[in-house]
Amino acid sequence: MNRQLICKDCEKKIPAYISKELKDEETLEMIEHIKTCPSCKDELTIQSMVSVGLNNLDEIININVDMEMDKRKREVLRKLYNEDLKERIYLGVLFSGVSVLFLAVLLIIL
Repeated sequence: MNRQLICKDCEKKIPAYISKELKDEETLEMIEHIKTCPSCKDELTIQSMVSVGLNNLDEIININVDMEMDKRKREVLRKLYNEDLKERIYLGVLFSGVSVLFLAVLLIIL
């Protein structure tokens, strides 16, 4: 996929990114693209400023999309890690239970 198509797709998703409506994977993909694309980063900055609103000029002046993207990336990665950890714990408990059951059956048979 060429860069222009990636940028167009990214720009379309910026409002959903700002309002945190994207799936976790989409959020990470956007962050990785925006970190390497000055054009999309500028667009994110502009749309972020608009979303904050003209009533909050102090916040608009101080918007730091890099810091916000880093924060959002940490949040998403932490969420994904915790989901993965829960799944691993569940599988570990399940495996332990099956192992105990297997040993019990072996003891009964022998």
